[in-house]
Amino acid sequence: MDITGNDSLKYARDGRIVVSFSPCTPEKRYGDDPHALDHLIGGLRFGISGPKVDDDPVEPDECISSALALIGRITGADIADDWLRPRHSCIRRIPGG
Repeated sequence: MDITGNDSLKYARDGRIVVSFSPCTPEKRYGDDPHALDHLIGGLRFGISGPKVDDDPVEPDECISSALALIGRITGADIADDWLRPRHSCIRRIPGG
């Protein structure tokens, strides 16, 4: 998520975007294989409205939490608050960003 509130989960392989979507609007997917991560999404809650979730609405924070859980499933790392707070050598501030 960037400073303007744009959220996007992008999964790339060999320099190509395999799938990209917003956790709050997952029905709009882009990339070479928009359903490549479907097997890892089970039990996670994405989307904030629509016929499948209107009886049990998903809050935006839950969408982001689900995205972090999905990233954890892909990487094998538990992406939780205690992981996000420390400085990581592979996460750097972009100069001027």
